[in-house]
Amino acid sequence: KKEYINITTFGNPDFPRLNFNIDKVEPAFYKDILLFTRLESHISFPSESPTNEKTISLSSPIIWNWRTIMNMVDFGYAPNYILIDENNLIIDNATVNLRVFPSGAEDSFPLKLPNGKEFEVFVKIYSDYIDNEGEPASKSFNLESPRLDIKILSTSQKGTTTTLVSGLFSQNDIISVDKYSLVFNAILYYAVYRVISSSSIFFFIFSLIFLCLGLIWKVFFPRDRYFAYFETSKKVNKLYIVRIEDFFHSRIPQRVQEFCKRFEEGDL
Repeated sequence: KKEYINITTFGNPDFPRLNFNIDKVEPAFYKDILLFTRLESHISFPSESPTNEKTISLSSPIIWNWRTIMNMVDFGYAPNYILIDENNLIIDNATVNLRVFPSGAEDSFPLKLPNGKEFEVFVKIYSDYIDNEGEPASKSFNLESPRLDIKILSTSQKGTTTTLVSGLFSQNDIISVDKYSLVFNAILYYAVYRVISSSSIFFFIFSLIFLCLGLIWKVFFPRDRYFAYFETSKKVNKLYIVRIEDFFHSRIPQRVQEFCKRFEEGDL
């Protein structure tokens, strides 16, 4: 659950003033294929005391007003971890948005302990874990029975890298890191949103209306254009007439007869 609050970015007064909560992200996949059958996000606003709800999806952005829209542009898994000291006190609790979707993709985040030591934690998530002949795999992209492939590296001042932890863990398993305990207690869905606010959308809509009016005019009042050119030779002289019409319709034979009559009468 994240919150978008009223802010002004870089002193820009045109930044959209929005205030809402992301309550839930709901994906649904077709069988074991990376194909979304549904990807929705439910939001409520204002965040302090929500009284309204809206749903946003990949194909249905939210229109806040005549110049501001918000759409969903990315999706992934976000593991939540807690760090516990020797006295069983929680000293850190954070959610990290990693690029670990789809299952088997790897990403990392830095982990800094209170004693000053720093580590790099590499994470792979198998969302619906199965053992495929001794190799970790996932039978679907839903978080049914997830497993985390964790690798923790430490780099010395000389540049030497040491692997402290490497293995497959379930949620709530305890991972020992230099007298501290690292526990991944949850895996969440996250989404990335894009908010666009531009006054030019008014001119776009205005231009679109005129474009539609122009197309309607061309359909009901088509324009005819005629071109004539001569071809001469020693034996015969030929006159070619070319007729171009905006749209094909049933009145063409009638118009051709009218044109031929006007040509015979010299009215062209």
